[in-house]
Amino acid sequence: MSMIVDVAAFAPHPDDVELFCGGTLITLADKGYKTAVIDCTEGELATSGTPETRAVEAANASAEMGLVHRENLKIPDGKINPLSGADELDSSKDTQLHRAVSAIRRLQPKIVMIPHQEGRHPDHSAASTLIERAVFFAGLKQFKTDDGVERHVPTQLLYYFMRFCGKPSFVVDTSSAHQRKVSAISAYKSQITPPKNGAGSETLINSPRTISTIDARDQFYGAMIGVEYGEPFVIKNCLAISDPVGHFNQNSTAKALLFPGAL
Repeated sequence: MSMIVDVAAFAPHPDDVELFCGGTLITLADKGYKTAVIDCTEGELATSGTPETRAVEAANASAEMGLVHRENLKIPDGKINPLSGADELDSSKDTQLHRAVSAIRRLQPKIVMIPHQEGRHPDHSAASTLIERAVFFAGLKQFKTDDGVERHVPTQLLYYFMRFCGKPSFVVDTSSAHQRKVSAISAYKSQITPPKNGAGSETLINSPRTISTIDARDQFYGAMIGVEYGEPFVIKNCLAISDPVGHFNQNSTAKALLFPGAL
């Protein structure tokens, strides 16, 4: 069944969106836009937690972010294939590409958010390429999916940074949403809780510095536009601005604390 959302953010694993563009989704929901998240995998290879606990945590985080929809493509964790479906245009094939195209067509988002191609985790880079391809194939009439939903062409494709520091095309002011972003991240207790008394394994995400690191990152990008917190995005095509005076009056960087060309 189709539903129309304004924004659909794809995440390689549950909690990736919360960490890296959750503030933007909360900010957009506050403005009345319908937002959705599509998790590619259930995160079953994670050192801590189970797919069942991650699903409950994702539901709690979704409520915190004000999402209208969340789903999971159930691609095997660690096996996201960026070339999935390359030779399978038949709707009878259940490839990773077909699953992603079906989600885009059913949700009909105006804007799609995906990870930046530069990433520490192989699944992050693979998911970026896979969903970038899915956005393209979602607009091809002759690419069939078994649900029979018609083609859909999103207005814009945005790339959000994960564990990568680069020069953004623009930064979203997420200051008013930051504390709720932290609450959404904190919903993933199985992932962010540090091991105690030697029980369990230390990981990058369960470090005691996880939240403070995200705070620092968002403050860094917020400083670029003169606000307390911000989240960066890259866009590959040229941005169109119909009213430069109105745009820059409304989005002034006069209080920016960093030189934009510093990265």
